[in-house]
Order: sequence, then C-alpha cells, then structure tokens
Amino acid sequence: LCSPFTYEALLDQTLRIKNGQIEVGAPEIPPPNPKNPKEKRLVPLNSNDPLYAEIRDMHMTKIGPYLQRKAAVIQEIYKEKE
Repeated sequence: LCSPFTYEALLDQTLRIKNGQIEVGAPEIPPPNPKNPKEKRLVPLNSNDPLYAEIRDMHMTKIGPYLQRKAAVIQEIYKEKE
C-alpha cells in the first residue's frame, strides 16, 4: 500500500495531473464562464506559481501550519496598510 504524502502526490491522486496541469471546476474554483457552471479550467502546475513551488514537495502534515503562517503574514500586511 502506497499513500501520497506530498502536496503534489495528493493532487495527482485526487485530480490526476496530466502534462503538468490539472483540470478543475466547481466546487474547487469558480467556473471560467458563469453561464456554464460545468465548464472546467486547466491549471498549470509549475514553478511559475511561487506558492505551488514552495509547497509541491512538502509533507502533508506541514502544509496546514505553513499556510497558516503565510496567511498571518498577509493579514499583517493588510493591517499595516489601513
């Protein structure tokens, strides 16, 4: 029995990575065309997305706390701007 323990492996197991991209739609993200709610969008998985580059090989148990810290930093930036 082999289980995915990285973010990228989990994406592959649940959404099937094909040619470096995943196809997603509702409920994961809003559809590109609101008139066609079943329409899906291709999302590239590569290092052009800085957050994905940071977490793609991260163990699943470390992603939650990591993203919480990132969210706290973003909240602080917005508070400073107010």
